Amino acid sequence: MDHIDVEGLRIAYRQAGEGPALVLLHGAFSDSRAWRPQLDELSDAFRVVAWDAPGCGGSSDPPEPFGMAGYADCLAGFVDAVGLGRPHVLGLSFGGGLALALYERHPELPRTLVLASAYAGWAGSLPPEEVEQRRQRALREIDLPPEQWVRGYLPGLFTEAAKPEVIDQALAMMSETRPAGMRAMLSCVRRRGSAARAAAHRRPDAAAVRRRRPACSAVRGRGSARQDPCLKARGTARRWP
Repeated sequence: MDHIDVEGLRIAYRQAGEGPALVLLHGAFSDSRAWRPQLDELSDAFRVVAWDAPGCGGSSDPPEPFGMAGYADCLAGFVDAVGLGRPHVLGLSFGGGLALALYERHPELPRTLVLASAYAGWAGSLPPEEVEQRRQRALREIDLPPEQWVRGYLPGLFTEAAKPEVIDQALAMMSETRPAGMRAMLSCVRRRGSAARAAAHRRPDAAAVRRRRPACSAVRGRGSARQDPCLKARGTARRWP
């Protein structure tokens, strides 16, 4: 695990391999540990870098307010500080929204985007009343001992085919969730919507993605995770949050 200071925040990250840079962005209730198989299996072709977003894993908690703009600007600073140039950027779930926000605010930065189980946040995907119900539930639970709530999310995260070690790792990451980080992410998924959809229509180097297709190809639907080399270790994952 490495660390670097970005605009007053200490950001933890894992990296492996040499070659074109590939940045991996985890989802909520998670951190860079979620990408261990990809760090191993893609490092023969890429310099693979997986960060802990502010408030997650070994990274500092974000200030308030932070918002998706804060995450995107911090990510841009991280890419610059680590010396990744114009990387390929792969985002899973919340990380997919962050990848879009990165492109929206720093369109010159990502070489390509790979969006896995990404969507326009709760606000862009669900009725307002369900958005508020989910937000209130999460806000109630993140201040409780993790053993009281983490297992309640497993049915929405994994299929019945999930391997025990995958579930155990998810439980470990969820159990180490910090309230400050989750509040910051919850504010993003509650409000994210039209901007994410707009950014999605301005894909960077879309033709290049179709022509070259890096080892992480565009993911279409949940089932493709079983074939995609970037996600095959998470083939049983479902969309979250």
